[in-house]
Amino acid sequence: MSQVKLSVLTFNIWDLFVARHRTWRMRAIVEELRSPNYDGAVRYHDIVAFQEMWSTDTYRYFRSHLRDILPYSHYFDRGAMGSGLAIFSKYPIVQVHFKAFSLNGQPDRITDGDWFATKGVGHARIQHPKAVLDVFTTHLIADYSERPFRSDNYLAHRLTQTYELVEFVESHSSGSVTLVMGDFNFEKSRLEWKTFLENHQTLASVFGSEDQVDTWCTCNCPSNGYSKPDSVPKTIDYIMYSKDALKLDSVGRAFTANLRENPKAIWKGIDKDGIPQSYSDHFAVTSLFTIVNSPARTKLADKETPDKVICDKTLQILRTEVKTVSEHRQRYILSSVVSFVLLLILCLVLGTMLAKTPNTTYPFYWMLVILPLLSASVFFYTCLYTLHSPRETALLSQFVSEIQYYIQNL
Repeated sequence: MSQVKLSVLTFNIWDLFVARHRTWRMRAIVEELRSPNYDGAVRYHDIVAFQEMWSTDTYRYFRSHLRDILPYSHYFDRGAMGSGLAIFSKYPIVQVHFKAFSLNGQPDRITDGDWFATKGVGHARIQHPKAVLDVFTTHLIADYSERPFRSDNYLAHRLTQTYELVEFVESHSSGSVTLVMGDFNFEKSRLEWKTFLENHQTLASVFGSEDQVDTWCTCNCPSNGYSKPDSVPKTIDYIMYSKDALKLDSVGRAFTANLRENPKAIWKGIDKDGIPQSYSDHFAVTSLFTIVNSPARTKLADKETPDKVICDKTLQILRTEVKTVSEHRQRYILSSVVSFVLLLILCLVLGTMLAKTPNTTYPFYWMLVILPLLSASVFFYTCLYTLHSPRETALLSQFVSEIQYYIQNL
């Protein structure tokens, strides 16, 4: 009997509307996916998981141009900015589910953007001729510690997200084969991996413990045209698979070419500066498997207990974050109220000056328009943070309790 192969790929495509060369990069990705030889074999991928596909227009473009090779797809469209997650498949998708992460950033860190997005994990149950596949795509909150004057403020959030990912995959993995793919935003040396993912008996990563970051770098890679010169190379994009049902034949990176050095037909008539440097700021991860078994259930939670020191450190970080959030909330509310009162006083002073000198120059009128708007903004943001902080504190406290039980019952 011939062996049944399964080819999968995960790719963070950097579809932010402010990202450089966005439109041309999306076209190049589609063209490359349609090339049957780009991964070294004369075959197309069976399943592709995307992250940072923020635009529904991008999803529609991919769907219309890939439907002859990946006819089934689902876009997990959630929240104001969406989840950025999508799954494309050669085989029918029979069920879909989505879990939004409970904690995902802070509202006052606008430039991070995480709080406004609905990051989470999407699930598609796929009916393969050989087995039922439970495929998950996910994108966890980023680590901004490489930015100036920043630390990893979101470690506690990323720990809770990893825990929610584990629980969601466990509760929705009732098929024969489980695949978990995406941008995890942490390396295998980090606490998130060691606490929840390192000791699985039924799920394995396509990157073994001996694999080096310089070989399998997926983000901040020196060969990526969008990486900053001082960035630290990282392996943060993964494919995890049920090793009792799949045999890993090969693993590699895809979409690693420098597009300016590999001209394509779609670049005709375009100035070199308008051509993308790389397909994305990430490299894709691709794997080829052989389906070897179809067990009744692939359980994510069937694993050994993590090291006690690691578990204690995880719980301590979460408990510390509960106190930190409460302290930040008090300071922020106090400073916002003081700023609001000062702005009102300034408005009254300017109003009095205008009443006494009606022929004053027009800039005063502009200030009377701007200052109330600024006051309203401060008040609105205070209300937003007042509502957000108690929720974050309550959720962190709940996660401490849940993870304690989770670890005790491993």
